[in-house]
Amino acid sequence: MAAPVGGVRAQASTPFAADSSPVDPQSLRIPFRNVILREEYRGRTPRLVVLFQDAHSNESGQKNLALALSALMREHGFRSVLVEGASTDVTLSPIKPLADERAWEQVARRFLTEGKISGEEYLNLTTDLPMRIIGVEDEALYSEGLEVYAQIASFREPVLAYLRRARIATERLKNRMFPRKLLGLDADADRAGTLMRQGEFGGMVRALLDAADEHSAKTNDLESIHQLEEILRLEESVDFEAANIEKIKLFEAAAARAGVRYEDLVEEAERTAGSVAAETVFLRKVLGLAGRDVSVAGGEPSELSKALDYLERFSRLDIAEVYGEIERLKERVFESALHPDALRLWRLDRYLGLLEAAFQIRLSSDEYRRLSDFAPMFPTEKWVAFVNRRLAEKRCFEDMIPYDALLEERLQWAHRFYRNVGLRDEVFVRKTVDQFDSQGEDGVFLVAGGYHTENLTRLLRAKEISYVVLTPVVTGETDTEHYESVLLSS
Repeated sequence: MAAPVGGVRAQASTPFAADSSPVDPQSLRIPFRNVILREEYRGRTPRLVVLFQDAHSNESGQKNLALALSALMREHGFRSVLVEGASTDVTLSPIKPLADERAWEQVARRFLTEGKISGEEYLNLTTDLPMRIIGVEDEALYSEGLEVYAQIASFREPVLAYLRRARIATERLKNRMFPRKLLGLDADADRAGTLMRQGEFGGMVRALLDAADEHSAKTNDLESIHQLEEILRLEESVDFEAANIEKIKLFEAAAARAGVRYEDLVEEAERTAGSVAAETVFLRKVLGLAGRDVSVAGGEPSELSKALDYLERFSRLDIAEVYGEIERLKERVFESALHPDALRLWRLDRYLGLLEAAFQIRLSSDEYRRLSDFAPMFPTEKWVAFVNRRLAEKRCFEDMIPYDALLEERLQWAHRFYRNVGLRDEVFVRKTVDQFDSQGEDGVFLVAGGYHTENLTRLLRAKEISYVVLTPVVTGETDTEHYESVLLSS
């Protein structure tokens, strides 16, 4: 059993159902050795998108993508791999007669290591699976995106250095202008995703709600946070040590009844422990193998039963909505607790953090919307003057920031990039629907960079298309510089 609230990055999960339709997300036999289940959604249409968050130019990530695609293709018969970066059919099968199997294996392995081909291309070259690789880009939009990306890459480092200097100045001022309790709350709330993975998310949410009570900030309209409160209370009632003992007995029963290896179940349990959605699916699968429901002793739910109830409730939370409500609650708390100059400083610091992520190409669609909301409040000339004035008052002259007249112009390139991403996402989903309609398929794979995920899943939900989001397991760092050199030379 995973640590409570540890590693959660999932939403909208439902119990495992071995007899589900192939387009039911819960019917997928996910190869947890190769991928992490991030999210799943069951729509009303008989269509399923298996969305892979592409680990661009990361050799281990691409190998695990290939292995996961292979396993899912063999298990479920899906054949179409829809990819960004191309607008037509880019299947490599037609060139395979040019060399024998051994030669292609050697070439494909070298090209994968060098970042010249992707996991799906490696799979296409090295197996006989009847797969198709279909580009889902609009060629003009993709070309524009590359042009803008190249521009950002050309000036990114000096911009990031300038923003880091600015954030050092705002941190210095925050330490002098904020109450100590709010400083800690601000830092923890900014690390919400990290705290969730570390199992410390509940403490941050409780602290934020306590601060809301203290400063009379409104919370009654934050439905997802209140659902989370109920789940955290359930968490406190679970004896996870006892639940783990019960789980071991369940594994033994499943191994004896279904003829699977006990060691394999333990290994899979370890691989799914980083995701509530994955752990929920796995436990339901094991219950099916054992031919039992969660045990109830003496009329009382077992600890494993309570733990599974906790996991399923947490899985059904819309985590994106929880994060959004945390942002709104933080705004209300700090608006109530800080005087106007300190509140302006807090908002500016958040804006600068979003700017850093924007130039590093790390913003989600929701984060870009927040950046766009902040931008009119903080023209560079005005925020630099504000910070320098406050630094002078505190006699922190060494931290004063020079005005960079080029930042506004460079910011327009970032806006162009993220608007382009949004338009490309719409094309991806439109061409995915076209693939369903023209080929009569009920399940397809879609491979796209992680910053597309939030908007793509929103668009798929709007069309009631089921999906699962999978992240290939990565065991080494991505060489971003090498990735960009390959991308921009293509």
